[in-house]
This record gives sequence, structure tokens and C-alpha cells, in this order.
Amino acid sequence: MSIVTFGNELNSVFLMSLMAFLLAMLLTPVYTYFAYKYKFWKTQRTAAVTGEKLKIFNLLHKKKIERHIPTMAGIIAVVAIMAVTLAFNLDRAQTWLPLAALVGGAAIGLIDDILNVFGSNRKDAGLRSWVKFAMIIGVGLVLGWFFFCKLGYSSVHIPYVGDWQMGAWIVGLFVFAVVATGNAVNISDGLDGLAGGLLV
Repeated sequence: MSIVTFGNELNSVFLMSLMAFLLAMLLTPVYTYFAYKYKFWKTQRTAAVTGEKLKIFNLLHKKKIERHIPTMAGIIAVVAIMAVTLAFNLDRAQTWLPLAALVGGAAIGLIDDILNVFGSNRKDAGLRSWVKFAMIIGVGLVLGWFFFCKLGYSSVHIPYVGDWQMGAWIVGLFVFAVVATGNAVNISDGLDGLAGGLLV
């Protein structure tokens, strides 16, 4: 790849990122209006996955819940990225994979948030951990299969060593990467919306 080609691609990525950012800024007031109108507040969990009551956790997070911070704001980023990608960046087969990962992860998060906000089960406040974990694994399996069977990738490049042929095992590696990334985002998102800052 020449310097000129690399520069053009870099400019293209920057422009698309800028467009997605500006679109997200335009969508934010719309989301905020509906979030406050329909009270998209998080429900505080009352029990841990082990069944024990979360007395100390609830005490520490009491004021956060009382502030009524809307949830489901990730939909802004997803819509903005999808719109820009669908409009300007669908000329490569590789684009479909990260887009599908984004949509798959966002769908799981959206279901979790909808159950959290509108669900009647106040104990769990969203999807149960094992259900969420199973859904993330499912997304990883589908994406890994696409990566291996449709895109034809079966190796991992290790710098200074070369390509490491994995065959179908690359699907397992893909699942691990999706699960690890998905849980990392989920954990950081629980820290007062930190995932939004990481995304920007």
C-alpha cells in the first residue's frame, strides 16, 4: 500500500467518523426527549446472581438510581454508525462482520435495558447473567462461522512469526474475542456510562 493510498483511506475513515459523531450529536436531543418522557430509568437490582441481597451495593448506588439517569443511550451510537456505514462503507465484504457484531451486541444490550426499564421482575432487573452470556456466545458463534466459512479466514497473523493456521478452531477464538469484548464493554458501561466515553 502506497503512502497516497494510505492517506486517502485515513481521510475516508476520519470523514466517516466525523459524520457518525455529528449524526449522534443530532440524535441525542431526540433520544433525551423520549428517554425523559417515557422514563427510561434503570431498575436497581435487589439480589446478586447467587441470590443474596445486595444491601451494601444498593446503599452505595442509591443516589445514582434516585438521579434517574436514562439508559439505552447506546442506540444513538449504533444508529449513527449503521447509517454512515450503510450509506458510505458497504463496498467491502469485511464491513459486514463488524457491523453485524455491533448490531448483535446492541440487540442484546437493548433487550437487557428494555427488561430493566419496563420488566416486572425487580429482582433481576434485566436479563439474567447466564442468558446474556449465552446470547453473546451465540452472536460469537454466528460471526465466527461467517469469518471462517464465508470470508475464508483460518489463520492468525503473529508479528515477527508469521501466520498461524488454526483451521476451524478460529471460530472458537472468535467466540472468545466476542465474549471477552462484550463483557468488557458491559462492565465498563456499568460504571456510569463509561462505555460511551470509550466509544468516542
